[in-house]
Amino acid sequence: MNILTINGSAAPNSKNKALLNYIATLLPDHTIKSADYLPQLPLFVDNDLPEIESVVQWKTDLQWAEVVIIATPEYLHNIPALLKNAFEWVTKSGELAHKKILPIVYTPVAPRGEHSMQSL
Repeated sequence: MNILTINGSAAPNSKNKALLNYIATLLPDHTIKSADYLPQLPLFVDNDLPEIESVVQWKTDLQWAEVVIIATPEYLHNIPALLKNAFEWVTKSGELAHKKILPIVYTPVAPRGEHSMQSL
């Protein structure tokens, strides 16, 4: 199975990234890619603009994936801007449509994360 992991945190050493790396070790029989280039996506303004390499990679990886695992913190009772921006790039083109998605809101203290989970 082709699995794409998405870290909603822009921090290079985030706990969400560590969680996704750990999950990957539990799935040795599957092909796993990490969308670790999301911080390089330009700010979404208009789908009609020419797409740069990171946007093309994002859409290609989503098309390739059979399953998407998202691990994200909660910022201001919502998902981080990094993740919102990534989703904006594929809203019109639909690469996430009909995908099996495992959303994880990984936060240090409950009930933090409830709003992010609703948003996801």
